[in-house]
Amino acid sequence: QIVDWFGFIRGNASPWNNHLFFDVLVLEFLQDYGYGMEGDRYSCDFLLDQLQSMYQSDGWFIDGTNETFDYYNAFAFHTYGLYWSWRYGKGDAKRSSWWKDRSAEFLQSYVRFFAEDGSYVPFGRSIIYRFNALGVFGMAEVCGLKTIPSGQARRICRKNLEYFINNNANQSQGCLSVGWTNEFPAVAEPYSCAGSTYWAAKGLMMLLLPPDHEFWTAGETPAPSEQGDSQHLINASASIIRSIDGEVEYINGGGRCSPSAAERFGPWKWGRMAYRSGFGYLVADKPSLYPRDVALTASDPTASKFRYGRHAGIATGANDKFVSYACGLGEKLTIFHVKTQTVIFWNRGWLFTLHRAQPNAEALLELGTYALPGETDDFKINGDFPYISASNGERAVAIQSLLGFDKAIIDRRDGGKPRQHLLTDYHALPVLQRTLPKGVHFLSGLLWAGTDQEEGKPWAVISMKEGHWTLEHPSLGTWQIDHPLLPEGTV
Repeated sequence: QIVDWFGFIRGNASPWNNHLFFDVLVLEFLQDYGYGMEGDRYSCDFLLDQLQSMYQSDGWFIDGTNETFDYYNAFAFHTYGLYWSWRYGKGDAKRSSWWKDRSAEFLQSYVRFFAEDGSYVPFGRSIIYRFNALGVFGMAEVCGLKTIPSGQARRICRKNLEYFINNNANQSQGCLSVGWTNEFPAVAEPYSCAGSTYWAAKGLMMLLLPPDHEFWTAGETPAPSEQGDSQHLINASASIIRSIDGEVEYINGGGRCSPSAAERFGPWKWGRMAYRSGFGYLVADKPSLYPRDVALTASDPTASKFRYGRHAGIATGANDKFVSYACGLGEKLTIFHVKTQTVIFWNRGWLFTLHRAQPNAEALLELGTYALPGETDDFKINGDFPYISASNGERAVAIQSLLGFDKAIIDRRDGGKPRQHLLTDYHALPVLQRTLPKGVHFLSGLLWAGTDQEEGKPWAVISMKEGHWTLEHPSLGTWQIDHPLLPEGTV
């Protein structure tokens, strides 16, 4: 009966993404136990070729027709690829080595996604799988990869498990809840259910290791985020993964998702300018309203039904100083559209953002900083346009207009609205705004998130020459920003 049931995988029309591994692993299992059929070997090889064709660079895969870079690299591509190599790859040494080599490369950047508190930067789909993100560490140890020290791998795994255990990951019945830290069904996908959270079990692949393995016996060594501020360029996604005071930020240069993925899952899971541990993000309160945190959004000021943000675009630059991309804010079935080019620089907890916006009709452009989480609505709001900040007593966020905006608002939840924040019941989000006519315009704003109130103070603009801007901060000193897109401005 079991074999008969497993055999229904034959001819399964899996989506052309990481799901192809489902077919491969079941068919390999059936062949391994003597229940293979004519064509199974060919199917496995064909599907593995398809999966390998999704490889980009730096150890990273794009998730097939979803067109996304996210944790499915760890959830699936590398966990399943290493599992296949370990369990079934003996007959194909070349392919087995291919998967091991890609995973070894992937781990070099992936270890940087884990913050000092054990969390990882939340973005992308299916993060209700929580510590599923650890599976690749266990399988790398099983396969004998030595890309990172075993003690570092165990430390990351231990701290990540503790993070979710200590942040109330269970629901009232004691099962894993639908959410990320605590129960929050709004972050789930349409395909999710109560049982989906148990994909987290893949994160326990390290239990395949015997008790005397180095993973268990070696002394723990700190994760990169615990070793001071750093940054790392991921060429595959034209993005930066960096650590600041033990927290981790993903600056999103090449993030995108296909129109079908955007419609089904929410483009804001991949399209924001950046994502950061400790601060989370807002989910859309309505599918048509792209959240305003860490995003440039556009809407028709005469019709508030839609608020558009990035879901796709083209990376136009990525190095150790900045990332940039071009995209459109709008959608093909309306006549409303804003063509944009964005450049992002970084300095400690600050992000400098410049946007060249070209609306085809009057448009409201909005730029938000990180959404500050709060257990209550008791936030301390400071300042007014052009600089405004919010604090919850432990963490704070700020935003400062440099060019183009003319007012600021605070987006926050009142008691009558559903929760929107990934981490807590309440949020405070400073947002810059400007209604622009048709034509070409430049907008620039500084975004900050952190715990050091001195670092969160506003910058002074020293000069705004074409291609070269200079800013000055009371504790961070001079910030020289150079990029051809920078326009001449008035100090």
